[in-house]
Amino acid sequence: MTNVILFIFIFVAAIFVKIAANILKFDNYSIEFKNPRQNGLIGLGVMLIIVVIDIFNSSYTSKHIMGLEYTIIAALLELLPVILVLYFHHDTIESIGLTSKNLLRSIFLSLSLIALLLLTVHFFVIPNGMYYPVSKKISLLINYLIVGFYEEIAFRGFLQTRLIAWLGQMKGVVLTAIIFSLIHIPSRLIYQQLNIMNAITSSLVLIPFALLFGYIMLKAKNIAAPAIFHAGLDLLDQVIIY
Repeated sequence: MTNVILFIFIFVAAIFVKIAANILKFDNYSIEFKNPRQNGLIGLGVMLIIVVIDIFNSSYTSKHIMGLEYTIIAALLELLPVILVLYFHHDTIESIGLTSKNLLRSIFLSLSLIALLLLTVHFFVIPNGMYYPVSKKISLLINYLIVGFYEEIAFRGFLQTRLIAWLGQMKGVVLTAIIFSLIHIPSRLIYQQLNIMNAITSSLVLIPFALLFGYIMLKAKNIAAPAIFHAGLDLLDQVIIY
């Protein structure tokens, strides 16, 4: 999408999420942390570990043709620091948005957003004409669902929740979005082999969508909502736009 269409879509999608949240009436619940500052700092530390793991994964995948199995392994490897913190810090999985609360409504919201994205692509984006067989599309969908859930659990579920508890809602969402975009720079340098300026620019473009993911998480309070929309966005970008 062009930058103009991108920002218009994000603006419209944010309004759509606000209206849908009022209609769907998501259950509101809060996650309490005994020491919000400590949890926030731990969240930032986990992101540094994830950067190191991501650099290793990018270096490895840039030299090998990897299948779906490696996507699963890589996602689990990068989620390992989050899992360890939850275990040793005695945090519940609900604290990262993995809960049955609002689940069906979150799935409905995410699918509605994907439908809105499809309409935007249909009317404003010229497809590149690349053809993918159905089997390839299914494989890509599974791959992006794994990536979508991994990234949303790590960022919106784990990091954003803790930064909001420490710094407040606005700062927590914005800082998470910035960190999310910056963490993508190594993979663009190593795996996609972009030069430094293109790697930084293409990563910073992710900030508006990261803010939208964060807003969706705020409203739905279930990781399924941003994760499924994230996966649908990546799939459409790969199959139709890119």
